[in-house]
Order: sequence, then C-alpha cells, then structure tokens
Amino acid sequence: MKDKIGLILLAGGVGRRTQRKVPKQLLLVGGKPMLVHSLEKIEDIPQIASVVIPCADEAIEKTRYVLDAWGYDGAKYRIVEGGATRHESVSRGLSSLSGCDYVIIHEAARPFAAKADFLRLVEIEDRNATLGVPIPFTVAEVDKTGNLSGALDRSALVNVQLPQIFEYATLAAAHEKAAQAGRQYTEDASLLHDQLGVAVRIVEGSATNIKITYPSDLVIAESIYRSFVIGGADD
Repeated sequence: MKDKIGLILLAGGVGRRTQRKVPKQLLLVGGKPMLVHSLEKIEDIPQIASVVIPCADEAIEKTRYVLDAWGYDGAKYRIVEGGATRHESVSRGLSSLSGCDYVIIHEAARPFAAKADFLRLVEIEDRNATLGVPIPFTVAEVDKTGNLSGALDRSALVNVQLPQIFEYATLAAAHEKAAQAGRQYTEDASLLHDQLGVAVRIVEGSATNIKITYPSDLVIAESIYRSFVIGGADD
C-alpha cells in the first residue's frame, strides 16, 4: 500500500462548453456541487494527506466559498491558480505539493469515480496506474483533408479515465522533459509513457465514470446519480 500521497483535483473549467455562467465544477449534480462529489470519495482515505485544486483565477473565490460551505476548509485542501491548459494546471499542482511520494490526479468533471477506484490505486503494487475501459465503438483515422484514411484496431485501444496515480518524482521529471521539448498532453499516463517510456498499468474503470463536458452530459449525470448513486451501486 502506498502512503504519503497528494492529490491534484483539476477544476479549471469556466463553463464555456457546458453553456453555463457558473464553472462546471461548481454546477449541481444530485443537489451538490460537482467538485464535492470527488472530495467526499477521498476525505476518509488516510494515505491522501493533501489536496491541491487548480482552478481559473476568476473561479477561485467561488471555489473557496464552496469548500468552506461544505466543510473542506482545513489545511489539507488548497486552491491554486491553474494554467491556460490542463497540462499546465497539472504542472502547477505538482509544484504546489511537497513531501509526497505519489500523486493522484483526478478531475472535478468526473463526479462518479467511486471511492473504491481511489482505493484500488492506493493499494495497487504498480507504481503508475490509470483507470481505463475498452472502447465499444469504431475509431478511424482521418487525414488533413477530412477524409477517412484508415481504421484502428479497437481491441488494442482503451478509453483512459481518471483517477490516475503516479510516482511523484517520475511524473515531475516527465513534465520537466515535456516542457523542455515544448510538448503538452491532454492526460498524464500518455505523457509519462511518451516522455520517459515508463509503463502505466491499466486498471478496469466504469462506464458510469463519465466526464461532464457538454449540456447533455449534465442530463446523463442526473440519471446516473439517481440510478447508481442513490440506488447504492456507487461505492
């Protein structure tokens, strides 16, 4: 079992794609801010000693208000200004953590990751791991003209989910190397493997662990909450 774990909870949304004036991590799902769903899952995991929440500068005060209102106002929780991209927000989160051997990365836009998901990453023997699920649909390559140029073997593909866990020093080194190369990534398992060739274990995820991006996702989220969370399937 791993100890001395920090967690970066990405909360950089400003509401553009969800078409809301409120940042999506603060939108209500099942009657509570999306951000709170994730915090509830990890608050009783003793190995997670500190939580850093990178968010947009204009959302810092609203995020702090939500944390205070829901009782997450202790020294364990810190809000920092995120970057212009997800990649930059992770880098800033890493810089804000200290004394951690491992780091879990999650995003507030995935409110239905279960506590069991976090515990599996804490307990797994592999040093670097991410949730993932098989891709149930066909994925094709497209050329620069917009025409189909090839088909990918979906049996060799995976839909990467969060949370993810990494050795802190290894991930920090991968981010430093990516910065020197001028590269940015949309998630960190790919970054780690691409920059350092480090193996990342795929841990079975869940179809209900959706990322909320568009207005229709909020409708789906309410259905998942009623059917799986209230129904008791989400542990």
